[in-house]
Amino acid sequence: MQQELIAERLSGRREDGFLLCEHFPVVTLGRQTSPVDINQDSPFWASSGIAIERADRGGGPTYHAPGQLVVYPVI
Repeated sequence: MQQELIAERLSGRREDGFLLCEHFPVVTLGRQTSPVDINQDSPFWASSGIAIERADRGGGPTYHAPGQLVVYPVI
């Protein structure tokens, strides 16, 4: 959904705005994540219910969870 909103904004079909959301338990791995930052093959992840997802944005591993408000600007 973010990518669609960004494309709409870049084409002028959408005004600046932002998304407010709350994630299920997930660790996002940004473009700057190194293989040594997180052991994705660890049995911990499968048993914890925490998903691991790649993100095309910058940054390292980031944990998001229910109850945490996340703001994504679309400008």
